[in-house]
Amino acid sequence: MLLKLSLNFKCSVLAMEYPGYGVYKTEDSDAETIMVNANLVLQFLTKVLKYKLSDIIIIGRSMGSGPACTLAAKYKDIPALILISPFTSLKNAVKSLLGSFPSLLVKERFDNLTTIKQVACPTLLIHGQSDTIIPYQHSVELYEVCGGPSKLILPNLMTHNEFFFKGDIMQPMEKFFDESGVSPQLAEST
Repeated sequence: MLLKLSLNFKCSVLAMEYPGYGVYKTEDSDAETIMVNANLVLQFLTKVLKYKLSDIIIIGRSMGSGPACTLAAKYKDIPALILISPFTSLKNAVKSLLGSFPSLLVKERFDNLTTIKQVACPTLLIHGQSDTIIPYQHSVELYEVCGGPSKLILPNLMTHNEFFFKGDIMQPMEKFFDESGVSPQLAEST
């Protein structure tokens, strides 16, 4: 998916590995550690690789919607935020998936419903209507309170993990970039 994004939009793509997932093994996989890492990645891009914040588009999918939303709210020079299958909060995601009782055992983390009110940049939300893990109503709620201009796309057949990459993801992103005036292509270095 990342390679396709890079090739299609002729841009660099950097993905953050979440602590405790995949190859990044650690005992600290809480929201605070994830945000420390997300900020470190952004600092690496701006301080080491010398990208301007205005050249960085933040994309978060599912769990990644929490750190993505938080970064976009904090850094006002970010030109665009794209959320794919996001949740209103981690607690609400657990409630949607497992019910009210199990959600009582989950600490409130990544309250995107509150955070997105502080996001001023153009925001695209893509969420499948057939998602049984995080219902698309999460995206509807986020769209309704987003602090900046936003667009909501709800592909009918898209699930949480199965989608038509071109039709469900790429084409809505292309249209969003055209309509918002944001370009994912890097500005020429001077």
